[in-house]
Amino acid sequence: PQADGIDFILRDLLEAWKSSLQGRPEGASMRANIQEAREEAQAMEQTTLALRLLGLEIETAPNPDLKEVLTSVFLQPSHLPDASPGVLALMGRLAGESGKPELQMQAYSYFLETFPDSDFILEALKGLAEARVTAGDLTGARELFREVTERFPMLPHGAEAHLRLGDLHRQLGEPEKGIESYTLILSVKEWR
Repeated sequence: PQADGIDFILRDLLEAWKSSLQGRPEGASMRANIQEAREEAQAMEQTTLALRLLGLEIETAPNPDLKEVLTSVFLQPSHLPDASPGVLALMGRLAGESGKPELQMQAYSYFLETFPDSDFILEALKGLAEARVTAGDLTGARELFREVTERFPMLPHGAEAHLRLGDLHRQLGEPEKGIESYTLILSVKEWR
């Protein structure tokens, strides 16, 4: 499951589908091929591959009803040990969107424990931070956003993390620290 490369290839495939194949006959054909490959992977007990392909099926689902059915199959805690970094990031996001905050936190936490050096780490850190905000754990969220700002100081996501960090400092009664975060955003030309 730890091979990020496959997850990136599937993300590229998803982007290609969204930009040029969505709604076209070729897109439907691609979806059929993905489903067939997933079923074959399941038959061969290649669970990690099957989960990756199921995630791609969910992201390319032609209607909300099919997406909901596939998502309910996908969002199972028993899948965590077989999930790749990209799958865990998707599981966390979909669990949050589906109103399953416990699974959202489990997926992101498992990701951070199991794949701390993954190229998808930014998504997991931000996702878990937002899940903690939703759960009311503002202190835990603040620490995760701080980690994002320290590990990815100049990425565009850094500005977003500094903004969230400033907001959390304010909510936690630390207005001076909040102002520091907001001021930092304004000091970086690319973030204004």
